[in-house]
Amino acid sequence: MKNALIERSGRIAQFSATPFEVAPDLTWVEVPDDTDALDTYEDGAVVRHVLPADHIPPSVARAAGSDNSVAAMRTKFNDLLDTLAAQGIIT
Repeated sequence: MKNALIERSGRIAQFSATPFEVAPDLTWVEVPDDTDALDTYEDGAVVRHVLPADHIPPSVARAAGSDNSVAAMRTKFNDLLDTLAAQGIIT
């Protein structure tokens, strides 16, 4: 277990091995070791953050231009891999 600093909204603001004094509107709670900052804390329990299956990171979406469909991203990524392989950069 580790300690998570929880904001009123339920957002996990920070982790610490040892709790320390914080503002009154923040609360320390013990959470499982695999809790991360994308999770939230609601009604006394950690709520795991799950990305949708078709989630595309913003940096990848910007690189793809206006067509941000998963199929288009895969095509562009595969084209990039083919180019790098043809240049001998990857095998």
